[in-house]
Amino acid sequence: MEQKKTGRWVILSGGPIKRYADIRAQLREEDTIVCADAGLRHAEAMGIRPHLVLGDFDSYAGQLPADAECLRLPAHKDDTDTHFAFREGLRRGYDSFLFCGAMGGRPDHSFANLCTLKAVDEAGARGKILTDGGYITILTDGVLTLDKVEGAYVSLFPFGGDAEGVTLEGFAYPLNDYHMRVSVPIGVSNEQAADKARIFVRKGALLVMVTVEAKV
Repeated sequence: MEQKKTGRWVILSGGPIKRYADIRAQLREEDTIVCADAGLRHAEAMGIRPHLVLGDFDSYAGQLPADAECLRLPAHKDDTDTHFAFREGLRRGYDSFLFCGAMGGRPDHSFANLCTLKAVDEAGARGKILTDGGYITILTDGVLTLDKVEGAYVSLFPFGGDAEGVTLEGFAYPLNDYHMRVSVPIGVSNEQAADKARIFVRKGALLVMVTVEAKV
């Protein structure tokens, strides 16, 4: 692994993105932009020049940018393109990962990307998946403070096993030292009652999903 890098390793995957302006607003000048296969279409749509493109390019038939580093992967491999992109960022010394276009497409790929988010956490790095108007992150054996997002639901799901000692403060539906089971979705569609809310987990991992319902 290379020396630790500053900035984030931002991965554009090939899943649907409806609100490009929200993605652009989250990007920073110091970010390293990585396109995983069809994620290159999103970079083109946003007018972003990626630093790295990678994949087997089974879902992107366009011309690859001449000014970007390119890693062409075999079609038969153990990783998804997105997971390989994460591992490549880790190998290069990054410890902060942002995923865009990682949800809402094929269900198997969406779930695989949640597994990649867990891999980020297990590597001791920070990870977040941006969704349309919201985000997904993961909390393991610790505490997470959330800033309130207007009109958002906050859903919590044990991931990889039950979560023990779950306490929620500043929510419409609080919990105190609760044992959350994988098979009981009690954590769905909570709401913040305070500008800052806190989630505690004594043991285990929680997927934290902040979702803004689309207005019709």
